[in-house]
Amino acid sequence: MKKLYDLASVVATLRRGIDKNYWTLEDLDNPPQRYAGKIESYRNLLREQKQPERVEANPNPRDFIAPSKTTYDF
Repeated sequence: MKKLYDLASVVATLRRGIDKNYWTLEDLDNPPQRYAGKIESYRNLLREQKQPERVEANPNPRDFIAPSKTTYDF
């Protein structure tokens, strides 16, 4: 069964609303009137930013753990 909506389409809709001056980014920081969910669970999806992947300067020792048993494929 296909989802009703996906997060990318919701974020795109919110951005288009800002571009058309329907609302501002600050308007989305507060839940709308008659919000049915918990106030603690409300979030502004446009304020959330994914953390970029970090590159480690040195190899991590856990990357070099030797296999527990040596196997041979003949």
